Amino acid sequence: MTQGLRWLRISAISIVVTTVLLALLLTALPGFLKSALNRWLPPLLGSSEPPATLHLDQLSWRHLHLQQLQLNLPDGSQLQLHNLHLNWHLSELLHGRLQNLHLEELHLRLPAPSAEKLAKAAAANAGEAVREQFNQAISIPPFSQWLQLPLQQLQIDRILLQHPAASATLQASVNQQQWRVQGDLQLTGLSSPWQLELQLQSSGQWLLLLAEQSQLLLQQYGMVE
Repeated sequence: MTQGLRWLRISAISIVVTTVLLALLLTALPGFLKSALNRWLPPLLGSSEPPATLHLDQLSWRHLHLQQLQLNLPDGSQLQLHNLHLNWHLSELLHGRLQNLHLEELHLRLPAPSAEKLAKAAAANAGEAVREQFNQAISIPPFSQWLQLPLQQLQIDRILLQHPAASATLQASVNQQQWRVQGDLQLTGLSSPWQLELQLQSSGQWLLLLAEQSQLLLQQYGMVE
């Protein structure tokens, strides 16, 4: 009897110690992973000259906060992200779904040579691409699947697009019911910007508005079948 109680006591202590150690490991794991990502991701994301800049400020079992990400692409373009917050539930994450993503600022600088190379490459490959795809079946997913994102909501407070010929300052919000992009477009040579709004509803209705100083320049709407 005494021997049995002793083994029972040892087993109980072992279970408690194992549980405590596992809890400590699970608590500390996101911190170790955050340090590893801050160290190893920049060399993987960007070239060595100049290197990518990344600072992951917070990582837990339910939340990620990326304070800054800067990528210098081979064509000379530069991409910057500021204050990205991503939330999820573990149960939904196992099924490939996230809760919401909030990005404070996305900044894309596209140099003129990059845009010209992109246009020439697209023109050169257009004919060949058409010939390759002409006799192949085209599978277009139903419109109801277009808004089925792996997250409940996406919000970008500020989108800055810069190019020598034009610039844009936009906002974007995406959820299961609606895609919406709005903001200002500034073309080189124009004294005032254009105001843009684009909406796409889950029902298939879409709306495009373009104005200049409160004067409507373009209004288009329709239905995606």
